[in-house]
Amino acid sequence: VGSDGSIGSEAVSASTWLAVGSVLSPLVVVYWLSRKTGLPLSGMSPWTIKRCKVALKKYRQFPLYRAPKDAINSLSQNLPIFLIGIYFSAPLVGFYVVAERLMKVPSVLVGAALRKVIYQRAAQDFHQGRSLKPLITKTTTVLAITSALPFLAVGIFGPRLFEIGLGAEWAPSGEIASWL
Repeated sequence: VGSDGSIGSEAVSASTWLAVGSVLSPLVVVYWLSRKTGLPLSGMSPWTIKRCKVALKKYRQFPLYRAPKDAINSLSQNLPIFLIGIYFSAPLVGFYVVAERLMKVPSVLVGAALRKVIYQRAAQDFHQGRSLKPLITKTTTVLAITSALPFLAVGIFGPRLFEIGLGAEWAPSGEIASWL
């Protein structure tokens, strides 16, 4: 974006390539999966209106329960951003978003790594008739202990850590992170 508010050729080019990539990437994935699995692209039965109606009727409960949950989840995740934007300044919104996102990264990474292992173990225990309580208790205890030190460090040294990692101008994000 130029100083006069016009969009330069670089921005148009980047946005064009972003749109092209968004359209082409699913096609490339389908083609790659077809090649990898050996299933032909031609000969796939097309979805008809009748098949869509049957599927909608069969799975009608899914959106009835999933949509409200997803809406509430999205609202709860984004409401602080809207409220900070209404009552405070735009830079504070930015500091909050950076702090919140950086504080979520370790949890998301560890959660994604453990989820598969814990689900597999829980399924095995369940099918063998064992109680899931010991697995859940042990997992929760280990996660609480291993996450306490990093979160305590951010709680105490948040502004300084953000200054070191992101620069002095991001110290307010560290202050917000120390309260999160």
